[in-house]
Amino acid sequence: MAMHPHGPFPVSASIVMPQLARFGEPLGDLFEPVRFAAASAIFALPLVRDMYLWLGAIEAGRKTLLHALSKGHSLAILPGGEHEQLLVCPDGSPFEDVVPPVDGLFRLALETQTPIVPVFSFGERRSYESSSFGLSFRVGLVKKYRIGLPIAWGRHKWFPFVPNPVPITIVVGKPIPLQSLPSSGDLGAAVAELRSSYLSAVQELFEAHKGSCEVASRKTLRWVARAALETAAGGTKHQ
Repeated sequence: MAMHPHGPFPVSASIVMPQLARFGEPLGDLFEPVRFAAASAIFALPLVRDMYLWLGAIEAGRKTLLHALSKGHSLAILPGGEHEQLLVCPDGSPFEDVVPPVDGLFRLALETQTPIVPVFSFGERRSYESSSFGLSFRVGLVKKYRIGLPIAWGRHKWFPFVPNPVPITIVVGKPIPLQSLPSSGDLGAAVAELRSSYLSAVQELFEAHKGSCEVASRKTLRWVARAALETAAGGTKHQ
């Protein structure tokens, strides 16, 4: 499950999905195999790491993800990563900005023949107010160290992690069909085709369900390139 958007503090993914993975065991096999893939930097923080591990999360590294898939687990991942986490999308903007996945996600899906299921969370970004202060510096940290430092606050500025009381609607699309592995072993063309199918699927999912959120209903989904953020954080280019 590839989930957009990655909020400054990702409510939908970081709270909901790990709880399903951790506490779904009494329901049998329905949720028990779900594993939430979190950024590697999280596992360098002692108390945060322990909480995520207890909730059933795993590191979003290729080797770890391959191991989880080989064990028959399903994965929930935030493919927009830290770049998407730093995006500021005010209610008045005509666009809902999201960051496309890196090709590694598509290669992993093709190599393991695991379908990608697009997921979109309406209201995720409204859970917190975000600031673009120091964006160039913070994007530089992402580029160099893979560390995202959002400047955001929720209902109370003194307790910034408490989200605003807004509804969040999570919609799940259909699995995207996969090609068979090419006999030559060259995944380039297959990755490009899967990438195109994925971007279209997320776009269609957003358009089909944006009416569930009054703010999103006025917006158009727009893909923001990582390279554009890294080279021009103060005046972002878009694709």
